[in-house]
Amino acid sequence: MPPPQTTGIYPSDSITEVAQSLPLDPLGPGAADLLAGDVEYRLHLIIQEAKKFMAHGKRGTLMPEDVEYAMDALNVEPILIPPRPLPLPSFQSIPIPSSSSHQQQIYHLPDEEIDFATYLKQPLPSGVANSSGVKWKAHWLAVEGVQPAIKENPNPTQRSGQPRPQPSSTSLRPQARTQLPQELQLYFTRLTTALVPPSPTGPETEAERHRLAALASLRTDVAVAGILIYVVKWLGESIQKCLMAPTGTIGQLIDAVEALVSNDGVFLEPYVSRYEGSLLALSCLGKQAVRSTVWGKAGENISRIDDLAGRLYTDSGSGKKRNPLIRALIKCLSVIINPKPADTPTPQVNLDEIADAFGPNLANMLNKKLWTANEILRLRREELEAESQHQSGSDANGEREGDGMEVDQS
Repeated sequence: MPPPQTTGIYPSDSITEVAQSLPLDPLGPGAADLLAGDVEYRLHLIIQEAKKFMAHGKRGTLMPEDVEYAMDALNVEPILIPPRPLPLPSFQSIPIPSSSSHQQQIYHLPDEEIDFATYLKQPLPSGVANSSGVKWKAHWLAVEGVQPAIKENPNPTQRSGQPRPQPSSTSLRPQARTQLPQELQLYFTRLTTALVPPSPTGPETEAERHRLAALASLRTDVAVAGILIYVVKWLGESIQKCLMAPTGTIGQLIDAVEALVSNDGVFLEPYVSRYEGSLLALSCLGKQAVRSTVWGKAGENISRIDDLAGRLYTDSGSGKKRNPLIRALIKCLSVIINPKPADTPTPQVNLDEIADAFGPNLANMLNKKLWTANEILRLRREELEAESQHQSGSDANGEREGDGMEVDQS
């Protein structure tokens, strides 16, 4: 019995013609129908989202701006954008003599000819003539390696003395677009303000309690879907701004990303590319920053990153090299481990121990990088041994103090 044929509005012949015009392999049987159904579904999705903007604008006609806002909200980048308003060409008619009573005409678009001599002699418009505009003036940047002291060249001491602006929570709170209702705008503002407190937080401060409440809202609240695109943009831009700031701010933003990924009530897959580059940019951090943020205490942060990578890239189990977040994690860890000497043989490492300590995704990626796996296990053992020795020393000191107190009492 042949499979049922799925018919839709979008014709499959268009898919076949596009595939034939591109240097692709011939489509298999039924592939054009499946692709046509997928295209029709995406068109319906964009039109449905555009109708929301049309209803919000209190209009009954769908405008191109509504489609643009819908594509922006769905993270779809258009390839061709027509100019607005569309230019209306001025056609000129050419009569054609004929023997019949009906005279035929041909319309053509005349080419506009510009005389540069006349065009350059024309006076400037009033708005441009009264303003300073763009002016060109030649001056020396340097003469034999020495910069002249003129007003066009800034003083080196003044230029080096300018302090670098540190990103604060105010600069990390862009305003949401006016297409959002007032309630969602207020929710977005309160959420971003609480996620990055303006002052250092402790375990018992009011700002820390607000931050934990905001993380809980990101993790469980379904209302985040209404401002999802704005939260994702804010997280990506904030991580990029804070790469040169104190690492504590980056840690707070990473906690927000982890809470957003843990929310089962939002559809986050189309927006992975928004903050993927920001998360991969953490590989630019220095050695001390990698130890304090990526490694953590005995490598406990690596398991969190491994869990986050498994949630973001659910299809990376079959192809072990398709998880860019784990590749960036290994690149970060190469900063704090010792390089392999040339005459050192490759050690034998139990990858199950890597999976138990750090996570299965990292263990799969370290299948052919046994030196890196051996080094991170060595770092973890050294930190755990140092912590156990410190704990045993503290216990021994406490016992000695207790014995001394008993002797004094006797």
